[in-house]
Amino acid sequence: MKTFFSAAYCFLMYAFLAYLWLLFITAILDRPRFLNHSLLEAGVILIGTILFFSLSHHFSASLVKTNVNRIAGTAAFCLVMAVHFFIVPLC
Repeated sequence: MKTFFSAAYCFLMYAFLAYLWLLFITAILDRPRFLNHSLLEAGVILIGTILFFSLSHHFSASLVKTNVNRIAGTAAFCLVMAVHFFIVPLC
């Protein structure tokens, strides 16, 4: 039972982090007056993605690293991205 709750917690946290990442990316892409250059846009998105990776790495350092948690985290991130791009835009 402990493994199930750990995986469920990991799934929820990574899904929330993926949603935050989507909010950041869509907020950057929806500001055409602020960023007129695509290179500047790509730089801001890259920096935001690196910050997101560091946040998720910091979060995963506090968890017990098991394959179940890793699979749950990856599945949550992929599920949020798939729902956003193929079913309904979440942001």
